Amino acid sequence: MPARHRPRKNQNIQPKSKLRLFLFFGVLIIMVLGLLGIVFFAPKLNYFTVAVATDQGEIIVQVVDFSEGEFIEVIVPKDTQLELGMERGILRGESVWRLIESEKLPGQIISDTVMHSLHFPIDYWAHEGALENLLNPNTNLPFLTKVRLALLSKGKRREQIDLAETSYLQSGRLSDGEEGFVVEQNMPVKLRSMFADSDILEEQTVVNVINSTGEGNYRLDDVIGVLEVLGAKVAPVVQSEKVTSDCVVGAKNPNIRNKVARVFNCEISESAPKAFDVELTLGEKFLKRF
Repeated sequence: MPARHRPRKNQNIQPKSKLRLFLFFGVLIIMVLGLLGIVFFAPKLNYFTVAVATDQGEIIVQVVDFSEGEFIEVIVPKDTQLELGMERGILRGESVWRLIESEKLPGQIISDTVMHSLHFPIDYWAHEGALENLLNPNTNLPFLTKVRLALLSKGKRREQIDLAETSYLQSGRLSDGEEGFVVEQNMPVKLRSMFADSDILEEQTVVNVINSTGEGNYRLDDVIGVLEVLGAKVAPVVQSEKVTSDCVVGAKNPNIRNKVARVFNCEISESAPKAFDVELTLGEKFLKRF
């Protein structure tokens, strides 16, 4: 009687393995296509700025314009004297990130310091490692925007502007007694036009600032300076009763409202102001953290 051949053990397993492999790659492809669809086709922000603190001590303000394919880096030298956010006094730029790490301060102080000192409107902040590593949490840049930035800026030529080579910084003796750079009052036209918001300019936006901080209007000079660089006209500041809240912004144009809210890290009011294009109410908490 001829010997019977035993069936091979993998005859029934092989088709199942192929099916699992097919399903795995199918799901993976769907996930990748879905992510790319979200990154490239979902409603998104085409123009924004990021203040990036580097380990070398420089602060680099990245101006990103996806619609025009422009990527500009404005370099703030590490020896520049800056007025820090959160009422932390005056330090050199190279000390900002060290201070954040040593005192466990919020990273928002990076963008607020740039706005205090230079009046550049800043949408987001980051440590340089957070832009190189998508999983690095040291930024408030939305994850999908980080992915989009990594994909669309790769290989692109980046224009660099060193502030030390502009009239906006002048060499001088700093408050620590050493030589460095101090910020001048008049911002060069090129820089001002670079940071202006097209919607705010086109609509000749007028902003009503309500001071509910409990302090004098002079404490809001830097806020007004940032708004003017954005292209807004600021009405005389209204002194109001002190409130303990942070800041709230309402506007007739939702794009302008969102821009101002993002720059100053404010809450959004759904009700539009009646007399002005934008109404920005600043409370006691805003002054302490800005």
